[in-house]
Amino acid sequence: MPRIVLPTSEIRNEKTFHAVCQRVFGFPDFYAHTMDAWVDCLSCLDDPAADMSSFTLAAGELLVIVVPGSTNLKDDLFSALIDGTIAVNGRFVDRGKPPVIALVLA
Repeated sequence: MPRIVLPTSEIRNEKTFHAVCQRVFGFPDFYAHTMDAWVDCLSCLDDPAADMSSFTLAAGELLVIVVPGSTNLKDDLFSALIDGTIAVNGRFVDRGKPPVIALVLA
């Protein structure tokens, strides 16, 4: 089960959130630094040909995102992370697949 730790100590605002996510998830150079783009990239976790992140999940596999110090994130970023994760998982469920992201809020 792949696991990533989101370095929240480097996240101060929306701009740094997306810069950190681009680096740790391996999003492509054309990543738009928006939550819509975040959702789009992570919605391709099961499609290696899409080349939207450095992670590819096998059928039924789950990407665990550990968020240490999650209470230190600004409310809007915390909400965006939760809502974005729900959106990604919802896309997979809509395709008849299980959710692919689990958040560990610490």
